[in-house]
Amino acid sequence: EGKAWEIEPQRSDKGDGPDSARTSFPRTQTRWTPKPCLPSPPSRPLRNSPHITSHEAAAAGIMTVLSRSLAQRGAIKGLSTLSRGGPARGARATRRRPVAARAAQGEDNFDFLSEFGILSLRLGTSVMMFHNGLDKLVDPEGFSTFVVAKYLDFLPEPLLWTYGAIAAELACPVLLALGVLARPSAAALLATMTFATIFHLNDTGLEGFPLAVVEKHQYGFETSALYAGIFFYFLLAGPGKLSLGGGKK
Repeated sequence: EGKAWEIEPQRSDKGDGPDSARTSFPRTQTRWTPKPCLPSPPSRPLRNSPHITSHEAAAAGIMTVLSRSLAQRGAIKGLSTLSRGGPARGARATRRRPVAARAAQGEDNFDFLSEFGILSLRLGTSVMMFHNGLDKLVDPEGFSTFVVAKYLDFLPEPLLWTYGAIAAELACPVLLALGVLARPSAAALLATMTFATIFHLNDTGLEGFPLAVVEKHQYGFETSALYAGIFFYFLLAGPGKLSLGGGKK
């Protein structure tokens, strides 16, 4: 025990039979020489172990850097907490962090002021657009005759298009204000405001836009164009997170 055996070849000048005289290569004989046995290195070398090689140290360093980078990006949430008390302690520390800290790390992108601004724009625009629908509902035949048939003569059945616009301007603002089916509602309202802009352009033209000062202090198409821009925004961005839809795209 404690010794390893190795074969040490040794040359011998003596022959080993009658054929030994006919060869120029003397045969060898073996002798067993005891050699002390070194302790085997551990299967998983420690960081400060003298048996770790430079390649293993470099690989361990690379893995440490990659693990820290992934942990900072959130790909491995519990990796950085294992050395500080285990995953349970790390999970509790994550829950205790304030909302601002989680938002700074990309875990929570909720911005109350921005979302409140989107909510205010959505509610205010919806209320005023609902009033436009009520105004058309008072006299749909007159609107059909003096607006649609006269300035939008490329549309067939002016009265049918009038009732379609009334329905869109009464139902879609309610859905948009609630944040339910916000994108389709914004698309329908965008269509009505596009036709309204075309009507005003056919009626008054550009009126020297954008530098002319007009008698009514605003261009005829200005209001409908602003409405169209707002609805185009909601069509692309959605209703925001302060809505019944929860900001679903």
